[in-house]
Amino acid sequence: IEACVAEWTTGTRIEMHFYKECYAAVFESYHKMLIKFDKGTKHADILPKICKRLLRHACHHANVPEDPIRVGGTSDNFLTDDFAAAAAEWDGRVESDDEY
Repeated sequence: IEACVAEWTTGTRIEMHFYKECYAAVFESYHKMLIKFDKGTKHADILPKICKRLLRHACHHANVPEDPIRVGGTSDNFLTDDFAAAAAEWDGRVESDDEY
């Protein structure tokens, strides 16, 4: 998130490369804050509620069902050919740190 915000600091998106080494400390800081927040508000179950709400919003905006199993998706829907095609696509990828 911090990297995305940095791309928009001028008001216009300027694409930047993401390097995990640059943001590891930022992530660790936020992670520690979330752990403390969760421990301090455990009685109210706030963090799990926030996470569920974020997931609902993300699924809605991505046009993805929140629970694909409930709406008819099962492992039976995949054929062996589907797995082979997915594996071939994955093998052909070129990965870099700025993808994630």
